[in-house]
Amino acid sequence: MERGVKTPSNRVARCYSSGMTVQEAARVAEHYRSLREDAMRIEAPWLAAVRLTGPDTRAFLQGLATQDLERTEPGRGAITFFTTERGRPIAIAWTLVEADDAAWVVADETEPGALLKHFDRFRVMEDVEFAPSPRPVLAFAGPRRDSLLAPLERNPEATAIRAAPLSFLLNSGAEPGTPTADPASVEAWRIGLGLPRAGLDFGLDRLVTELAEPEAISDTKGCYVGQEVVARTSQRGQVRRSRTGFRFQWAGDIPGAEVHSADGRPAGILTSVAPEPGTGRGFGMGYLLTELRDSPLALLQGAATTPVDAHSWPLWT
Repeated sequence: MERGVKTPSNRVARCYSSGMTVQEAARVAEHYRSLREDAMRIEAPWLAAVRLTGPDTRAFLQGLATQDLERTEPGRGAITFFTTERGRPIAIAWTLVEADDAAWVVADETEPGALLKHFDRFRVMEDVEFAPSPRPVLAFAGPRRDSLLAPLERNPEATAIRAAPLSFLLNSGAEPGTPTADPASVEAWRIGLGLPRAGLDFGLDRLVTELAEPEAISDTKGCYVGQEVVARTSQRGQVRRSRTGFRFQWAGDIPGAEVHSADGRPAGILTSVAPEPGTGRGFGMGYLLTELRDSPLALLQGAATTPVDAHSWPLWT
């Protein structure tokens, strides 16, 4: 097993294998369907929002983000990474740069406060201020997620951030009035879609290019923190392993975290797993050696093996 990678949580597995009622299972399956086909609000307490202000806000963020914020669609949040000089991901984030020299960043950080420390470290002479937002972050998922924002953003104290694959509302703390998806359905949707979680699916032990999230990394923008490593490992093909989706038969518990080739060679590791609601299938997210992606694979748990297929996202297609 690779060092420095947490094994999957048993939380979802236990709720499915230790007495979920028929009604509960039906609710989870319905919420999962809504997340795939419609929209729901999700509980995402791991997300933190940062407010930036000042005339140098745009240039400051442009020098730190892997995304080219000068080329993003106006009025929409852009997915990006913030990395160390060595190309290690500090956070995956969604950034909305406004026209009045201000910006919002909603981030999933490797540790609480990591992004603010990163910003403070690289602010030298830029005229920019930043602080954590006192507003709660409401997250919305599903192809029609932005339709849920319309009635909520009428609050003059609310800020909507339309992005992909999540949209967000930063509000004054008032009750949003929209139902939330069951956590088991959210986890299946997240893994099935391929959205990584900081501290679970990635950390500072990974190169950002190993995360295989091309929508978050510009291959044309100029210098930014970590850009040299990103360019070297992406353009020259020096990434030995990459984040991958897995599908396998769900057996009522987590089959194991280690992935091996058919001839027994270590091939990778799972970092997140969940059963797909309403099916007998399991979804996994993890890392796989690039040269073994097309090889027969199996999950190991002691002496038991479970065949597993590496699959591109989304896993439900």
